[in-house]
Amino acid sequence: MKTPLLLSLCSASTLAYLGCKEPDGDLFTVNGVVTGDVRDETGAPVDQATVHATLAGREPSPESSFTGSDGVYSIRFRALNEPEARVPLTLQVDPPAGSSLLGRDTTGLTILIARGWPPRETTRVDIVLHAP
Repeated sequence: MKTPLLLSLCSASTLAYLGCKEPDGDLFTVNGVVTGDVRDETGAPVDQATVHATLAGREPSPESSFTGSDGVYSIRFRALNEPEARVPLTLQVDPPAGSSLLGRDTTGLTILIARGWPPRETTRVDIVLHAP
């Protein structure tokens, strides 16, 4: 009997601390993932490129990630109590400092933001950076 009371007090105190009001209905999380790799025109992976992902009209946005030595990046979007939707996605890739590569922007993409983890689908976007 003490455990439910303790959980209830923790939840109420957390909400009070954060300045939030108690939500109507159930809390749920929606998720979306964009992943891919960044390579140069020779096909070599680009290490330490910065990938910025922005969802149109959604919070939180934008999110960023660095590529690893294999050129791979992955960005997860999470939000509470948002409706499931296919949302426009824009990516901006900045090459690592000191490289001779040009940055690149993408538009016209979409990502599924839906309940559950892992998400039902992952958006994959592979990007090639070119030298000037």
